[in-house]
Amino acid sequence: MEKITIPSTVEDILKWKNGINEGNWPKSVEDYNDNYTKKCGGSDMTDVFFSFLGLYAIGVWVFNKHIDGLFKIEKNKIKTLRENKKGYHQILCSKRFLLSLQSEKINNIDVVQLNECLKEFSNKYFDVGNLIPMWPGGNCLKGNQNKGFMDIPEIFFRKYLYWYGKLADHSQSWLSGMNERVKDTRFDSLKDFLSSIDSPEKYINYINDLVNIIEDRTEQIINSENRY
Repeated sequence: MEKITIPSTVEDILKWKNGINEGNWPKSVEDYNDNYTKKCGGSDMTDVFFSFLGLYAIGVWVFNKHIDGLFKIEKNKIKTLRENKKGYHQILCSKRFLLSLQSEKINNIDVVQLNECLKEFSNKYFDVGNLIPMWPGGNCLKGNQNKGFMDIPEIFFRKYLYWYGKLADHSQSWLSGMNERVKDTRFDSLKDFLSSIDSPEKYINYINDLVNIIEDRTEQIINSENRY
């Protein structure tokens, strides 16, 4: 049987998101960490904690928002102009569009610095610490672009604070490192959240914090499994 490998770079993860399989990559982060997924109650009750597409799209905005007239922020979405289609806006959180930025120069969008900043996060993306328990259906709701969550946990769990409390009590949650972000920081909309990471420096610090949370949770989950 061919050994399973994981996409661990920005471009590889975007290819994987687009259904391109170049290295016997797993179907999902949940499948790759099936022992933890089973402990959470199965794939419909487990979800990726820090999803790649939303964070990457926001990073594209952060590192290129100095380009006049390129982006349009609506209540629930970030949009960008399509090249050679004046006045027509492309939803930025599009896996096809984000993959195209890896090889095409569209409207002078530059992703070199962003990709460098996300190296460590990309490398940790499939770690078990990047999975959390979830109530049935919550994983689909969290990723619903029309709701404006963009799969960002601070926005999503702020909206569903009651259910976050229930998840935090789950024996497999290990969410203490996230409690302050969700409970004490009031991100009531996408615009609120964007204002907190609206410079490369703030975005880089945010990504570094996520990497630390994933590493800490991975250690706690592995230590918990080794006890039995």
